[in-house]
Amino acid sequence: MTNDNGNFTVEELGKHIPRQFYETVIVIVNSLPRSAQSVVDAFFKACEIIAPVFREPKPVTIIFGKSPFQIETELSKTTVEFINDTEQLTTDNRIYLSYPNLLQGTFEVQVAVILEELCHHFLNIEDESLVKGVVMALYPEVTFNRTKYESKSAH
Repeated sequence: MTNDNGNFTVEELGKHIPRQFYETVIVIVNSLPRSAQSVVDAFFKACEIIAPVFREPKPVTIIFGKSPFQIETELSKTTVEFINDTEQLTTDNRIYLSYPNLLQGTFEVQVAVILEELCHHFLNIEDESLVKGVVMALYPEVTFNRTKYESKSAH
């Protein structure tokens, strides 16, 4: 599931996206090495969890990589660099997923963090406290402890 340089490709990730997302989700891979397999699996799991919940398809571009992210089109080049404590980001119909940050957590935490970004976008939840409650309701394998998700199986 990799190309010649050891990174996952857009085509490979696109094959596994649930049907509900086919017409609304664009995946961009800045960099996503084979060693980040758990992030890919967590992304697919998060998509499976949220797919039956949202009603209206909403276009989104999901960018895998690490900060600073580079997005190039025929007419422009955009750089997005995380500041402060930002680990993942959802803004302007784009979700930036930083695989180095995700790899710091267990698989369950990776799913929860990605699911949170999907909830921000597809469920239009801006409030951080509310979105964490929704994530825990949709994915009971985690809890939120003041500043981070934790796997219930780790306790």
